[in-house]
Amino acid sequence: MVLEVFYKPLQERGIFTPDQLETIFINWQEVLQGNRVFLRSLLIRQANFEHQPIPVIGGLLCEQVPRLTSHVRFCSCQLRATSLLSSASTNNEKFREFEQECLSDPRTTGLPLSSFLLKPLQRVTKYPLLLKQMIKNTEMDHPDIGNLEVALERAQQLCNQVNEGVRMQENTDKLEYLQKHVQMMGLKEALFFNSNTNCLGPRKLLHEGALCKAVSGRELHAYLFNDFLLLTKPAAPNPFAKAFGGEQEEKLVMYRQPFFLNELLVKEATAEEYGSDSCFHLSHVGKVISLKADTRLERDRWVSKILEANSLFVKRLREMKERTTAARKRSVEKGVAALMVHVLEGKDLRAADPGGKSDPYCQVTVGQEEHRTQVILETLHPRWDHKMLFTLHDMEKEMICFTVYDHDRFSPDDFLGRTELSVSSLWKSGRGPWRKALVLQGVDTGEIRINLEVNTSRRV
Repeated sequence: MVLEVFYKPLQERGIFTPDQLETIFINWQEVLQGNRVFLRSLLIRQANFEHQPIPVIGGLLCEQVPRLTSHVRFCSCQLRATSLLSSASTNNEKFREFEQECLSDPRTTGLPLSSFLLKPLQRVTKYPLLLKQMIKNTEMDHPDIGNLEVALERAQQLCNQVNEGVRMQENTDKLEYLQKHVQMMGLKEALFFNSNTNCLGPRKLLHEGALCKAVSGRELHAYLFNDFLLLTKPAAPNPFAKAFGGEQEEKLVMYRQPFFLNELLVKEATAEEYGSDSCFHLSHVGKVISLKADTRLERDRWVSKILEANSLFVKRLREMKERTTAARKRSVEKGVAALMVHVLEGKDLRAADPGGKSDPYCQVTVGQEEHRTQVILETLHPRWDHKMLFTLHDMEKEMICFTVYDHDRFSPDDFLGRTELSVSSLWKSGRGPWRKALVLQGVDTGEIRINLEVNTSRRV
């Protein structure tokens, strides 16, 4: 509705420039897509129980709430959007007339654009409150209580990330500047600088500055983020800019594919190697690039900051793995049966990448326990052949959820479909093993093929 009532008319009438529209609506499409996936997941769960009460929902919330990270960028830019709209309401007569038209549109229920732009922030802050109410009204021996408590923890983490993004306005402004001025040609997936990382929360710019190649002397500009290092070079000047009276805006282009910090080694170079004490080496996946800073002090600063960021990245990855292991251990202690899921393959998946392919993986969740297949690159027909073990706690209420994603390294993964099975429906059809071909829901195309087996004589 926001796109139809507000964005498209503002664009068509030229009331705001493209840059102003981007400032106001930011990544609204991403926020919308994230909420659509969440809604589809809820509707799929509801459809599995038709008109019956839904017995468990905590596991679904554990899975979906952390994927609403597009809200972090949107909310962190709200101050600038609100300021622009406030100024336009005072100084732009065309916008004032447009506002009055929108207020009389029944679809807006008399609310201005600014009210709708606040809804993502309001929604994120309500999730912990709703989950607290759900926990309060759930019996302590209910099989979903543990999942709801974990979902509450993850909803609070999302709120903290949003609040941190709002506080770090200077960092947000720098990332938005880079989005407009750095061309990432040759990168397989879209990179949004001002977004969440895959494991470190909001992306942060830690350090930047001029460097050059130690041998050739090529001038570069480097940006160190909390998840990767980016080397850029000046873009070729636009020959038409001056001819048409336009200003030549400074642009940069990606020099090399970004270096992920957990794959990067840094080492100081000796003065004898290049005749300078301000050089250092970067080693990434077997390749070495030697760089030179302006001074030895600046060289030391780069080396120190890269090592510090690398250490934090690796530590967070280790902590994530430890938390997952601990959650599985707690799950096993209360289990009543073991579930073996063998994810065989996917067929006719949706293409998410510009080249008409995807990098798909399948995430399988039972309650708060989660496993993933490996990522298969550039295919719509992945052969995963991946076995995983789960602990079942309730043979009547447990749900097995399958979600397929396109893997992205710089931003949250793209949704390729979802489907669910109830353990009770399997159990009623016999004692297995079962072989299933499941159509993915929430998308136009795609299915997965799986084998399942339940063993009540042992736990995982």
